[in-house]
Parts: sequence; C-alpha cells; structure tokens
Amino acid sequence: MAKIEIHSSLLVAHKAVSALEKILPKSIAKDLVIKSWSNGREQGLCLERSGSVEKIAIDKIVFSEARNSDEILIVYGSRSDFDFQTNQPNDEIWESRMYFNRNDYSKAAEYIANLLKND
Repeated sequence: MAKIEIHSSLLVAHKAVSALEKILPKSIAKDLVIKSWSNGREQGLCLERSGSVEKIAIDKIVFSEARNSDEILIVYGSRSDFDFQTNQPNDEIWESRMYFNRNDYSKAAEYIANLLKND
C-alpha cells in the first residue's frame, strides 16, 4: 500500500487538534467543527463554533505551520473577522496571531483551549 505525504502545515494543524482533543472539555468540543484554511503557503485548519445562538467574542481560530518558519501559528477572532468562504482573517485580526515553538503542540493546544474556555 502506498503512503501519501501530508503537507507539513496540515500535519502541524492535525497534531495540534490531537493535542487539543486530549484536554478540551466535551462541553466545549461538542460545539466545534473543523474546516480547512489556506493562506498561500500556510495550509491549516479552522476551528469554528457551531450551534451557538449567543454572541461569542471568539468563535473562529485558525492554525498551521507558519509560512516563514516551522513554528505553530494561531490566529483567532469573531466570525465577522474572517472571510465566509476561505476562513481568511481580515488584516486587523492578524494582530491576534501567536506563535509557538516547533513541536510544542501541548502549549499551542492549551492556548487554544484557554481561548475557548475564557470566552
């Protein structure tokens, strides 16, 4: 059987999701859906809250391997801060970006979990 390689940015995003699933409470996870996200060389994932009728400040978080390094990139904001079709953050929301050291999936997952818990 042949093995098809996963792009490094997507692999980083999948590993971050795996780390997040280990620590995120089911009460929060049940309202999340994973979508794709692309920003040129950054190929990643978008966590989006679904099924929520109340106004939530943070309801989209995108993450991948950063385009200019092998760090983990995370950008977050409200649904209105992102393009509906591409999940691309607007220029202002890029200010929320955070970087984590390569392979530090547990710290990146903790950061994402705290964003979701504290909102």
